[in-house]
Amino acid sequence: MSDYQKFLRQRKILIAAIIFCVAIIVFGSGYIALKLDPEFSILPGIPEIIVDHDDEIGGNAKPGPDDETEPHTEPTDPDNTSEPATPETPSTPETPSTPVTPPTTPTTPTTPTTPTTPTTPTTPTTPTTPTTPTTPTTPTEPNHEPTQAEINDIYRQLIQNKFKLTIKYGDENGNYAPIPGYVPVKLYDENTIHQYLLVIDSIMSMYPDGFFQEMVNAGMTLNIYIVKTIGGRISGLTETWSNGYVTIMLQSDDGRYFADTMHHELMHYIDGYMKIAKHDPSAEANMNALNPAGYSYGDTNNNNYVYTGNNAATSYFMSSYGKTNFMEDRATIFSDMMTRATCPAYYTNGYPLNEKAKSIAQQIDNNFLTVNAETTEFWERCIAY
Repeated sequence: MSDYQKFLRQRKILIAAIIFCVAIIVFGSGYIALKLDPEFSILPGIPEIIVDHDDEIGGNAKPGPDDETEPHTEPTDPDNTSEPATPETPSTPETPSTPVTPPTTPTTPTTPTTPTTPTTPTTPTTPTTPTTPTTPTTPTEPNHEPTQAEINDIYRQLIQNKFKLTIKYGDENGNYAPIPGYVPVKLYDENTIHQYLLVIDSIMSMYPDGFFQEMVNAGMTLNIYIVKTIGGRISGLTETWSNGYVTIMLQSDDGRYFADTMHHELMHYIDGYMKIAKHDPSAEANMNALNPAGYSYGDTNNNNYVYTGNNAATSYFMSSYGKTNFMEDRATIFSDMMTRATCPAYYTNGYPLNEKAKSIAQQIDNNFLTVNAETTEFWERCIAY
């Protein structure tokens, strides 16, 4: 036992003895007073607590369609996913700092240099929402109460270490604004930041162990930047550079679609990895082959071939936005694969949307060591073979 621990133990014993003596004096005095005056009370008055129900905070759940009668509502999400022809070399991405170890984890986990193939159950389960780690009390400041900002920073470092990425908010990404004319509003509210750190942790836990580390090991660096709003009707965007530097920007203002948007943007990250790091350009040809004969992407002003609730057998796209290009087609379908509570009828063997989902899953199987055809990953649970 260290000298500091001995000191704390002795201090606790001393405090307990003082409290005991004070209690004896107080209650002894009260007993004498009670004998002299039966109306006397040694207990202080308890103030009345007023609850203002008009100020209760409510949350909105995403109105996710769970059956074939309701079309999928994709949040407006124009991405900047194309690679610049002559990109300026961005600043070297920050390497996530070594996380502060919470009390529940006595040692910092060693990061493996080569991802190992995890043993995954054949039927994946939806991960539970992670709990915020308890912030340890600094030994030199035994009475220090951690601020929300400090709790958020420790939790962020744990997420970064677990998934091998960087998370930024507030002023940490400078004046990053990849789309001309759109100036993101930065997020500073620590309670909101904490809420979305929990959501990000939960979402990324839905993917196989080592999945994101495999991409980072191949040179695809992932940075997630949380803002209040991006601008216009944009809820998320992904910027992928040819050198593997990837930034996903997510807005927090419309929380109903945050999960949909994040899975959508992560599909862009996955596609970038398969094209740049794995040199697999087959995604575009695969999607074109599964479209109606003679179809060309770009007609986003109508619902032709779009799932509208009762046309599962003839639907080729999850939304009109998915008709923008093959990347948005894949991202809108993948987001649906990750967020559906039940499996709609369009995931029927032979139906166009099922065949596109199957093609996406097979390409991921072919390019990831942490994924294999024998394991049913979360995104594959509705696909019919």
